[in-house]
Amino acid sequence: MKLFPFTAIIFLFTSHVASGQSDLKYPKSTYSLSYSGNNLWNPGVNAALDYPLLEWASSEAPADHNKIVLLRGKLGFFLDPGSHAALYSNYGFSYKHVKRQSRFISLSLQPLGIYRSMFAESYAYEEDAVRRIPFPGNFYYAPEAGIGFGKQLDPFMGNELFVNLNVMTLIPYNTYFMPLLMVDLGYRFGRKGGAQ
Repeated sequence: MKLFPFTAIIFLFTSHVASGQSDLKYPKSTYSLSYSGNNLWNPGVNAALDYPLLEWASSEAPADHNKIVLLRGKLGFFLDPGSHAALYSNYGFSYKHVKRQSRFISLSLQPLGIYRSMFAESYAYEEDAVRRIPFPGNFYYAPEAGIGFGKQLDPFMGNELFVNLNVMTLIPYNTYFMPLLMVDLGYRFGRKGGAQ
């Protein structure tokens, strides 16, 4: 848990820096809030920040096709009833291809990730005595990759509806690894970009 204040600081710092530029048509920064179902049924929420790095139009149909590379940071939480709760944070990149009628597809790779499981109660035996472990749980390295679909409601403000399908991998999990399927249903909003 000691690392989560550090990741929260990175998230907020990135948000502050993202408000400072650019000449892109895409908004300077966009924020999203989404329901995030772990393994489809465990409820959770996450918040993310996207910051545009590159934007260009397709040479075949520049009016209809835009391509954007974004820097992404995400903080999330979910609950596995009867088992545990978890906090996680991921950082990386996203590629978005906006097509006709403002529909888009996105691909994301977030190689920097951390995951913290939290259990209700846990005990340890020490010198013939039982001791309750404070704040039981484990840390994992947790990279994530995903694909998303959505529709822009206001391309200049960055307002969008989206569905993302992500796979987060917990490393090491026991002696191997554990993939987690995450489904995000959310809304993205932003601030108007520079050039129009």
